[in-house]
Amino acid sequence: MKRILSSLYSSVTGVFRKPVADATVVRDPNRWLIWGSLPLLAVTLWIGADLLSWYRPLTILVLGSDSRSPGNPARSDTIMVLRADPVSRSLRGLSIPRDLYVPLSGIPVLRKDRINAALFFGDYYCGTKGLEAARETVSDVIGVPIDGVVVVHLDVVKKLVDTLGGVEVYCEKPLVDKKFNSLDGSRTYTLRFESGWNFLNGSRALEFLRTRHVDTDFGRMARNRQFFSAMAARLRSPAGAIRSPKLLPDLWRGVDTDLGALSMLHAAWAFQRCYANDSVRWNAINRQDVLPYVTPKGAQVLVAEPGVLRDAGKTLTGELPESYADAGDDSIAVQ
Repeated sequence: MKRILSSLYSSVTGVFRKPVADATVVRDPNRWLIWGSLPLLAVTLWIGADLLSWYRPLTILVLGSDSRSPGNPARSDTIMVLRADPVSRSLRGLSIPRDLYVPLSGIPVLRKDRINAALFFGDYYCGTKGLEAARETVSDVIGVPIDGVVVVHLDVVKKLVDTLGGVEVYCEKPLVDKKFNSLDGSRTYTLRFESGWNFLNGSRALEFLRTRHVDTDFGRMARNRQFFSAMAARLRSPAGAIRSPKLLPDLWRGVDTDLGALSMLHAAWAFQRCYANDSVRWNAINRQDVLPYVTPKGAQVLVAEPGVLRDAGKTLTGELPESYADAGDDSIAVQ
């Protein structure tokens, strides 16, 4: 046995021992070529894998903040989830009522509240965790992983619309809000939008987005979707393409996000690629999907019917076909 082990050891170590006496040994040049190309191959594979990751579906939570200034804790007036699939070049959106009563995630206490409060309590309890709390809460509710959050403040909407030269929205009938509150809360006045096409500058755009006394919060949600689609169409127009570079300073100052620079570039590419091929296929949590509920503290909120929120998440990812009536595409008119 000792002789066998000794022979085996000599055979193995001989493979790695540099031959000196045997001049007939010929080294294989291909071996060194392969070893030398491994770093280049590794870098190529790394770049290829990174580029391929850009083609995976990207899901972004878009919030409209009721804060008058960035950096202050605020609730989210508008809650939309957008999903871009660069492979199929499809762009889907989901609109969620702000009064939906759900467990809040991403905060250090157990708490049920309106879904729009996740942004506020994330900052309230944890200092700067509002974006994380909002992302985790919406993700848990609909069962879809979310890659990042973008919070758009009211003042930046006004600047963006004015920079683009305004947008147009269509109303099927006149909208009249006799108790519209001004943005600073100093006065109440009558707000009116005529039937047909309405041109919106920055100030009128804020009024269009904020009014809800003309119908319900579900009507306001539909107007938000319509406005978003109008802005996207304006950006795709020749005039919008020329003006779009001017938007960058306002976006930098008036938008909060947890996306890094490379992720923002990825998102811009993915959504541009998808929207250039198709319109937004909107879905929504509608009135028939929820029940009114009064919390133990007396707050009037909405509770979703069983399975509605998870089905909405599956519709967003394409696992289920679009089934909610009012959101076929971005041509939706205000009812």
